[in-house]
Amino acid sequence: LAPYNCIPVFHAKKLVADFLLFHEKVLKPLFHNFKSLNVKHDFDEHGLWKAYDRFNANHVDTIMSIYDCAQDLVWIHDTYLLLLPAYMRRRDINGRIGLSLHAPWPSSDIYKMFQYRKMILKSLLCCDLISFHVFQYARHFYSACQRLMGLNHTYMQGGRLGVEYYGRTVMLRISHIGVEVNGIDQSIRSLEATKPRGSKTPAQKFRDELLEKIGGRSEVFASIDRSQRISGLRNKLVAYQRFLEEYPRTRGEGCLVPSLTPF
Repeated sequence: LAPYNCIPVFHAKKLVADFLLFHEKVLKPLFHNFKSLNVKHDFDEHGLWKAYDRFNANHVDTIMSIYDCAQDLVWIHDTYLLLLPAYMRRRDINGRIGLSLHAPWPSSDIYKMFQYRKMILKSLLCCDLISFHVFQYARHFYSACQRLMGLNHTYMQGGRLGVEYYGRTVMLRISHIGVEVNGIDQSIRSLEATKPRGSKTPAQKFRDELLEKIGGRSEVFASIDRSQRISGLRNKLVAYQRFLEEYPRTRGEGCLVPSLTPF
């Protein structure tokens, strides 16, 4: 990993298993507004929460071993390390900490039922900047801060949002994501240029297999989802069924090609 400037953090196998169980069975459904999945569990939720907490704490020493307080920025991604900002702030009160949330933020009505709601909020408010994909997620976040902790949000210069917390302003940024079409096209062309003569790239093989399966259909709906309940696979099939019912002409011309990745 050294050539890629990557430094691993090692955890006990049992800790990782408990951490992932809490993340996948509690946090992920919660953040996707699945109320029914966050009411009662057949496992020790508090024990798994402690594993999630310990997993986050274990990263701090490794980070601090290479951390330059004067110029480094600690940037955290997604819902796996939501407690890390608090641990980093304790070690460096003036540190620069940011977090990109690659999941929705639940409505405050659902989030308030989460047993450890304030612990996560207090940790995230140790960041200098929190990035959300869409404005609705940021609105749910500052609504939770207001309803659960009595904090107010402010509109900053340039139309940016901020939450006041212990004399600091935590900036909320809306960072829409998209597909880097030019980069993908360049990668495909690079693979085509380096492949042996007469052979096909993986993309070309996938294209040929797909065309063989769909036959002469002119309308193809493709999707990639994880094979789990919160992916909404049933809703997708129901929606496609309704589409076929409302537009009968597409029944012989269109097809749905879902690609599922294992949980």
